[in-house]
Amino acid sequence: MMSWRPSLQGRRGPRYRAIAQALAEDVETGRLLPGQRLPTHRELAFALGVTIGTVTRAYAEAERQGLTAGEVGRGTFVRTRFDTVQPSSEAHYEFGMNAPIGGSEAECFSQALHRLAESPTLSELCSYPDLAGLPEHRIAACRLLASLDVPALPERTMLTAGGGGALSAALDLLVRPGDTIATEELTYPNFKALARLRDVRLRGLACDRDGILVDAFAEAAADGGIKALYCIPTMHNPTGLTWSIERRRAIAEIAQRHRIPIIEDDVYGFLVPERPPSFVSLAPELVLHVNAASKSLAPALRLGLLVVPQPFVGRLTGSHWIASPLMAEIVRLWVEDGTAARLMEEKRREGAARQAIVRRVLAQAGLRHASSHANAFHLWLPLPEGWRDNDAVAAAARIGIAVNPASAFAVGRSEHNAIRLCFSRPAEREQVERGVTKLAELLAGSPEAAAPIV
Repeated sequence: MMSWRPSLQGRRGPRYRAIAQALAEDVETGRLLPGQRLPTHRELAFALGVTIGTVTRAYAEAERQGLTAGEVGRGTFVRTRFDTVQPSSEAHYEFGMNAPIGGSEAECFSQALHRLAESPTLSELCSYPDLAGLPEHRIAACRLLASLDVPALPERTMLTAGGGGALSAALDLLVRPGDTIATEELTYPNFKALARLRDVRLRGLACDRDGILVDAFAEAAADGGIKALYCIPTMHNPTGLTWSIERRRAIAEIAQRHRIPIIEDDVYGFLVPERPPSFVSLAPELVLHVNAASKSLAPALRLGLLVVPQPFVGRLTGSHWIASPLMAEIVRLWVEDGTAARLMEEKRREGAARQAIVRRVLAQAGLRHASSHANAFHLWLPLPEGWRDNDAVAAAARIGIAVNPASAFAVGRSEHNAIRLCFSRPAEREQVERGVTKLAELLAGSPEAAAPIV
């Protein structure tokens, strides 16, 4: 029997969007619960009288919105979202979103906006810029990247509407429907959704603490079936690990030998002061480097940075990822007056303080965690024996805690039984400690004791 069937009556627009909208509403109202399995693509397509491709697009849109997670061999499940946890007398803890840690951004914005209001170039900043961004903004972007030891030239740097825009632009440059991209076996869920919307397949490669296994990438490259490699080598999402310099050099050498482009996602790299060389410094002729001011400076700065090899300059057409000149001007001001460096240092210090709290609480509860950088906003937590990731997520939601299951990050069948725990959203460190203590107490017990009584 099919467990869920959306109501599409009266909904306008493409069918896949109507299905995704109905799914979101049913999650919001509690008709769909965290951890609940959704119908297969084929079952839902038959029930609604639509194509399997329509359901696939609907599920991809739902995953992009953070509503669902798919796992090969098990199906598609409703994810836990903080705003879907049912109200109770207990406090709620948003540990599911890997958002930047807040600092003095509001004061910095206030000062920058006053300067913008008096700027003689304000009218120009309110117009459409060139596709890649105004020259002075690209120069500032390169200065920001240089402070992170990422070499970039203004003529090879493109500004986009957020990091997602930079990832989308990189995909548009490299792949076509039906192509395959290699990636880590656990990867950024929004990248999975972007690939699925383009009908691009992902091939997950085995990893260890130093990064993608050399033999795994060498085999994939020799097969000739992959068009690019997407990876997060510094402060990996979700595990928090950073690839070793030896592994980076080995992977870069294989990529150069087979002429395989690399999309290097570096949005969390600013958290690692003494970082290994970036891929763009090891293989500049092959690497598309992705960064974003929203993570390192302020969430409201929807500005993505995309550094491309010389052969790709001028190949991207269209304006659907174009950046706001006003946002880019604020970044320029902050880079020039030192605000950018100060905001990044604030986030590193606060990340370190919160990471220390979380590690201490977990250790006191006897829970082991995967190693992560001391400044990270998140931590990868293997689950104790008896727990499954989706069950743990559902149990945490019932006590007001939002976390992410390993299955949300898996490429292909997940062999990982863990959750990603983020701790940047709570306003105060005390909230982090209370919430993690509550989660640790839950996981230290048995899954049976946490199961709901029906």
